[in-house]
Parts: sequence; structure tokens; C-alpha cells
Amino acid sequence: MSKYLIFSMVLAVVILSLFIYSSGYFPGRDSSETNSSQEIPYTFPEYIFPVYDGGIVNEVIEGEEESVTITFLNKESKEEISSYYQGLLTNSYQISEEDNSREYTSMGMKDDYIYSVAVTSSSTEYNSQIYNTVTTIGVMPLDDEFKQDMDQMTEKEKEIMLIWFKAMNEMDK
Repeated sequence: MSKYLIFSMVLAVVILSLFIYSSGYFPGRDSSETNSSQEIPYTFPEYIFPVYDGGIVNEVIEGEEESVTITFLNKESKEEISSYYQGLLTNSYQISEEDNSREYTSMGMKDDYIYSVAVTSSSTEYNSQIYNTVTTIGVMPLDDEFKQDMDQMTEKEKEIMLIWFKAMNEMDK
């Protein structure tokens, strides 16, 4: 059960980071180059969670346990970008998913990573340009022991874990 506690703590940190960013506490850095994008660390699984075409990465946070959170801006609509990520996440183990007029969020596990994705409608100015969406993706690789625990869980145990994580998510709002 300690793995579930660690997983929930990591998930809570990722969720907190998403909400802190969407509240405006990490403004985009000004740069002398127009449309400059920060470099994505090699530990970020871009082959699983690619940056949407034309995205400008304006924030990168590298955390413990090889976790990485990136934030990028796009000119496309929230609906277009969230639809793209919904398609990418169709065969993931989703713990929580919500889509409303202002924001799309999904949290869960995909290809040996714990993930959270948030796409928010925004009118954000960065390097003298206006962007319509802010997307934040946080990932952390699953360790072998946790993957083994997940493989041994019954469907009922997974369902209970899902209910518990949804409750944790609601408490953070």
C-alpha cells in the first residue's frame, strides 16, 4: 500500500503544479528572440506526449524521481488541442478526465509513466504575441515495483484506487 501513497503524493504535486501555473504564478519568461522555445529535457518522453505542433515551450520543471513538467503555448483553440490529447490518451489508464469550456484535464498512467495533462483556454502574451491556450504536461516514470503491483491488482482494487484518486483530485480544487 505504500506505493499507492507515493503515487498519490506525486500525483498531488503534479496537480498542484498545474493549478499554480494556471493561476499565473509562473509567467512566461521574456526573451529577446520572438517565438523562442525552451529545450525539453531528454528525460521527458516526447515520443509518448509530444508538444502540439507550433507549441512554444515556455516553462520546464525537472523534479525528483526523474519527473518533468513542461508548459507550452499555442495559438490554436483549447478544443483543437484537447481533442488531440484525448486521441493520444485513448488507450491509457485514466484516473481522472474532465473537459469543460475553459479546461481539459486528464490524469493517469500511460506506457510506464504517471501523467497529467491540462489544456486551458487563455489569452497569454509571450514574446509580444498572444496565445490562445496553455498546455501543461507532467510525467514521472513508474518504477518496476509499482508496475508489478499494478499488474497484480484485481479490477476491484483498480476501481477503488480510481475512486480514491478522483476524491483526492476533487479535494485539490
